[in-house]
Amino acid sequence: MESPEKRGLTKMTANSYVKLVGASIFIATFALAFNVCTVIWVYQTLQDGGHLVDRLRQEGIESTEKLRQESTESTEKLRQEISLLSEKLQNLETVKDAESRIVKRHVVTENDDDMRGPCNVLTLPGPQGAPGPVGPRGLPGVIGPPGPSGIAGRGGQPGERGLRGYAGEQGERGPLGSPGIAGRDGQPGERGLRGLAGETGETGPTGLKGDQGEPGGKGKAGPMGTPGRKGDRGMQGPIGPQIEISEIVQSVRQEIGNVSGTVYVRWGRKTCPDTAQLVYEGIAGGGRYEHKGSGGNHQCLPLNPIYDNPVPGYQDPGLMYGSEYETNYFPPFSALHDGDVVCAVCRVPTRSTVLMVPARNECPSNDWTREYYGYLMTSHHTHKRSEYVCMDRQAEATPGTGSNKDGALFYLVEGRCDGGTLPCGPYTSGFELTCAVCTI
Repeated sequence: MESPEKRGLTKMTANSYVKLVGASIFIATFALAFNVCTVIWVYQTLQDGGHLVDRLRQEGIESTEKLRQESTESTEKLRQEISLLSEKLQNLETVKDAESRIVKRHVVTENDDDMRGPCNVLTLPGPQGAPGPVGPRGLPGVIGPPGPSGIAGRGGQPGERGLRGYAGEQGERGPLGSPGIAGRDGQPGERGLRGLAGETGETGPTGLKGDQGEPGGKGKAGPMGTPGRKGDRGMQGPIGPQIEISEIVQSVRQEIGNVSGTVYVRWGRKTCPDTAQLVYEGIAGGGRYEHKGSGGNHQCLPLNPIYDNPVPGYQDPGLMYGSEYETNYFPPFSALHDGDVVCAVCRVPTRSTVLMVPARNECPSNDWTREYYGYLMTSHHTHKRSEYVCMDRQAEATPGTGSNKDGALFYLVEGRCDGGTLPCGPYTSGFELTCAVCTI
């Protein structure tokens, strides 16, 4: 029979083994739960991944089934081991109880030397003991396998828009399309620059002598005759009416005006204002725009020229051409474009000074009389240089003209202060300059 120390060691070993088995069951259960949770997390994370999700779901199901089988097998093995341990514990308890009863009933006294065994205990087997009490309740079983897959949840919200992808390679050029409908006619282009003057032609042959002209008109008066004899002194006439000083002053001014006054040219009109007398009307003339010679100023040519011993044909001298307006872009003068420029020579008998004021359409002060006003004009800046004249604001052209024959050309004058010494502020680049003709 085992000693009490050996029985205590056996009981301690059995308890340790039970604890070890319980810890193993707990660790296996925790590992199984962790694996199941991991599979569920992976399944939930990738459930919207299309074909990849389906493949991972299938792998997850297979892995879960495999883990379930392994867990079932481990659980069954643990259950068998626990059953064996329980049976061993029951047998140990039964043996322990039987030995206790035998010891109590059959302990040999000190006088029974003949019946005493080596451990002072009777060695005769006793009767079979009664079944032991029901053992303590076993540990909880392991967690069962996961249930079947649940119904798929509702679709989630659309994700944020992804980053723009790289541009694809340029595709091949498509076939040529059918011809489109012809567009509308464009606007007429701007008028080109004047062409260069042609070379002067050769002098033509001298014409035949003409027939004798009609008799001329009455000739000029002859020279004055010698003065006659001085007559006798006449009788004194009656006393005339008394004249006021103001009338005398006015009379003197009229007499002065008859012998002085001032003259100016009204460019663009054939008449003079009410403040002046018409000397004659005419047409504007000057040198051709691309010629280098001839005069540099404009002339108001009368309509009835007088010649004195002219030589027929061209002798390659200085030339005088008519003048045209070049104003197709300027609304006040656009109707005059290519028309011949007219003019008038005017005389102011009671004033002796005339002034053309550029860049203003008013006179310097109220002491001056404004004869007319308008726009400053001259030749084009790339053509032959000529003078500046004041063209009347109500300018007109010779009726019936308008064909582009060129000659002397009148252009409006624009200020240019960006890139020169003309001050910007009072002057604006690109604005047409005005003018006024004043007398005093």
